[in-house]
Amino acid sequence: MKKIFAGFILTVALFPLLRGQSDIDAFRFSQINREGSARFMGAGGALGAVGADFSAISVNPAAIAIFKKHEISITPLSVSVFSTQSTFNGTSTTTPRVRYTFPQVGLVMKAPLQGDYWRGLYFGFGFNRIQDFNGRFNVEGRSKGHSMTEDLALGATADNFDPDNTTSGFYGTSNFAWDAYLINADPAWSSSNRKYVSALNGFDLKQSRFVETRGGIDEMSFTVGANYGDKFFMAASVGIPFLNYTESSTYTETDDKNETSVIDHFKFEDKLKVSSVGINLKLGIIYQPVSFMRLGISFQTPTYYNSVHEIFERSMYARNDTGRVHSSSYSNENRYSLTTPLRASFNVAFLINRRGFISLEYEISNFAQASMIARNYAFNEENRQIQAKYGLAHALRIGGEINVSEHFLLRAGYNYLTSPYKNGINDGSAHIASAGMGFRFSRFFFDLAYSLRLSREKYWIYSADLADAASMDFARHRIYTTFGLKF
Repeated sequence: MKKIFAGFILTVALFPLLRGQSDIDAFRFSQINREGSARFMGAGGALGAVGADFSAISVNPAAIAIFKKHEISITPLSVSVFSTQSTFNGTSTTTPRVRYTFPQVGLVMKAPLQGDYWRGLYFGFGFNRIQDFNGRFNVEGRSKGHSMTEDLALGATADNFDPDNTTSGFYGTSNFAWDAYLINADPAWSSSNRKYVSALNGFDLKQSRFVETRGGIDEMSFTVGANYGDKFFMAASVGIPFLNYTESSTYTETDDKNETSVIDHFKFEDKLKVSSVGINLKLGIIYQPVSFMRLGISFQTPTYYNSVHEIFERSMYARNDTGRVHSSSYSNENRYSLTTPLRASFNVAFLINRRGFISLEYEISNFAQASMIARNYAFNEENRQIQAKYGLAHALRIGGEINVSEHFLLRAGYNYLTSPYKNGINDGSAHIASAGMGFRFSRFFFDLAYSLRLSREKYWIYSADLADAASMDFARHRIYTTFGLKF
């Protein structure tokens, strides 16, 4: 007799169904896409050597030692408008979304020093959002003879699923698939060779996956810097990132053409919640050899998340042609440690007679260095997948600012982010264009910025070995406003 038992296992590939810790988690939480002040965003984030902006400290801590006064700044509102277009087996779907975030607040204090060379000590405290997970997309199309039940059959086979003994192993998904007649025993099935096959392979079904993500990584920083002769600017910063991520996903297959008597439709509803607190150290130096040029270099140690707390929930539902309903659910809670890659950045800024600047930056990181581990699980396979799939990622940033008048400034910037994937298995590159303006007075300033991020990736609604890839085009429009006081 077929029984329902809560559990979970599924054999998956590059962009799998949510299933707990994987190389995807390590990659996702290792990425940095900094947000910050409107000045920082308007100039393309290329302020590492320009300095005197709180958000620039997240790139090069030595930026703090270029401040002339105490300063407090706040970016209370960022408005993001998302648009995602997916194309799957000839069907295009567009999904919009609007989100509001609080990307930055910071305080910088300067302590003058008496002497011929040391000009001051600087202390900074605040936070910047270094990664925004908010997003939404929908993938829909025809199955062309394939079904996610092929993946379920492979999972049941790999799990050595025994329908007569569902009290051992993680049989929840397999047992549900068996109970709902989504998988069948292979004709050669035996107690020593438990092989399963899809019950829906060969039919033309409607497939869809809806995914919504929320959260971000907000990094609190404590920075100490010094200015030596207005030539050398140096600083160290301790970063404490707070990670919060939620992903809700619904996968559905529907027999809308009445091709099979097996099923009317079935769906999986998954929810993944991840939270953690990490720590890292940044070191930076800026050298000004001549009055019109500054050179900067900075390093960020790997971020160490000691206890990543993950909660996974799955609900499963199926309705056959006779109206019979099958349902089940499963939840799991895990903890593991994550180490993200080392980062290095190189900055150069050309100052234009105190009328503005042009700045260039290059940043490099190696995502193959990310790793996961837990007390009762070594993550050997996941870490091998990280090294096999991901590699060097490069970021090129250019930004500029010009004083149109005594109090009014204009800014513009551009970023190019290379693909972090090896062997062309995906794209993941991005282009970001930005523009902004600012109003600066002796004790008060106000900045406004706009940025547009365009990127493209492939996405698999289930195992990449079985499903065709969907083409995903992402567009993200953002507006930032920053207020600040100098004293």
